[in-house]
Amino acid sequence: MTNLLLADDHDIIRNGLKAVLSNEPEMNVVAEAENGYEVLEELKLEDKRIDVVILDIQMPEMDGVEAAREILKDYPEVKIIMLTMDHEETFIKNLLQMGVSGYLFKEEGGKKLVEAIKSVRNGKPYFGDQVKDVLVESIRNSKQSPNEDSPSIPDELRGLSGRELEVFKLIVQGMKAREMADELNIAIPTIETHKRNILRKTESKNIHELKVLGIKNGFETKKANSI
Repeated sequence: MTNLLLADDHDIIRNGLKAVLSNEPEMNVVAEAENGYEVLEELKLEDKRIDVVILDIQMPEMDGVEAAREILKDYPEVKIIMLTMDHEETFIKNLLQMGVSGYLFKEEGGKKLVEAIKSVRNGKPYFGDQVKDVLVESIRNSKQSPNEDSPSIPDELRGLSGRELEVFKLIVQGMKAREMADELNIAIPTIETHKRNILRKTESKNIHELKVLGIKNGFETKKANSI
């Protein structure tokens, strides 16, 4: 029997996960938590031998990243699966380096979560298909990063990777997320991740500001469609 702890600050998410896992005879949800502090308190209880913790990242008081760090330090035998909406490449890389056993996005579904639990219990890491896409994109970006000294890259855009610069150009052209995904042959969630990164790196508040930034720096505006 695999004893599970579900950590998410939304009741509807936890209830949905419990409904999925209740159909698995070898899995038992023995504890729930709404934040990292509650996770650590549950792990201290000797009557609950928890095998796998399923953690969201964005939780109040103590988030999933800090909770994972504490679990790995104090309970190294417990496996951690990150189950989150967060496609941020930095989170994925940092958590994998910390030593979490699994990482998948909530939209990948309950079947994938069951696969992840079985995998980590057998000592094998598990990463969702979309997580793999983000990591592959990261590798490609590292090879395509523009030269920081290149005079053809405006100062405000020098922090963007090669792929992010491609997405930025398509944003300025007015392409929708699906059009960009088709154009670059990558998944829509990956496009959304790039958009968030571009907004953060350029310190822009919204897509309109990105378009203004692009126009100011001489990028073409071929399309009139809004994103």
